[in-house]
Amino acid sequence: MYKYELKDKQGSLKVSVSAKDWQDAVERAYEKNKGKYNVQGFRKGKAPRRVIEQTYGDTVFFDDAFEDVVSKEYGKFLNENKEVRPASMPQVEMNSFTADKGVEATLTFDLMPEVSLGDLKTLKTKKKAAKVEDKTIEAELERMRSLHARFVEKDKTAENGDFATIDFSGSVDGVKFEGGTAENYRLELGSHTFIEGFEEQVVGMKLGQTKDVNVTFPENYQAENLKGKPAVFVVTLKKVEEKELPELNDRFIADSTEFESLDEYKKNLKERLLKEIGRAHV
Repeated sequence: MYKYELKDKQGSLKVSVSAKDWQDAVERAYEKNKGKYNVQGFRKGKAPRRVIEQTYGDTVFFDDAFEDVVSKEYGKFLNENKEVRPASMPQVEMNSFTADKGVEATLTFDLMPEVSLGDLKTLKTKKKAAKVEDKTIEAELERMRSLHARFVEKDKTAENGDFATIDFSGSVDGVKFEGGTAENYRLELGSHTFIEGFEEQVVGMKLGQTKDVNVTFPENYQAENLKGKPAVFVVTLKKVEEKELPELNDRFIADSTEFESLDEYKKNLKERLLKEIGRAHV
């Protein structure tokens, strides 16, 4: 489900994904990527989803699932609204995510300007050679490392960059509000997933500690009854995990892909990206 608005010559598309559609997307991401993960006691590609999630973290398939559901809604919107012509790739912002209610995200993109064409017969163009920059390759390699990261539980206070498992219950003027309560929620501190100021106050908490986190909902918050309102969240820190990235070397590539060396994989990756650029400019 989506809702489209035109704001300052930019398109703003709010996408809502139900809990069922979200879980279906996570399952598809598992089926697509399960062959990339090594889990002791299982042949490659045969480990159950829950075992992989326990080894690599509950959110291991979330990136692919999120891209899947958002891309489908974006494609559906463009197919049903031919008059909307994006001039850029959308900037994606996750507004909210709960296991029982699904995902809400906002896609913002520039629009093609209205132009008057002159005599096209006099127009001459020079085709630029497709090029893949080193930083694009490095970004893709880092994304791959992140997908294969391990989450190691630590007996310490929560720090920025850690993954904190928390229980929380929010209230405004002493009254709990819908969607403001969760148990065993896994939050990456510093990801800015929650309201501004929330994660910063979780940083420094000790395991087992409960504290009040005071925040103010932004004026443009999607829930009308919460816009601009001060809120208090009672937060309990239950677990702290550090994300450990695998070393980027030949062994990692051989264990994670069908290639035997890092150089071989980088060469193939560059070729694939060049093909994608070529298709995009046809």
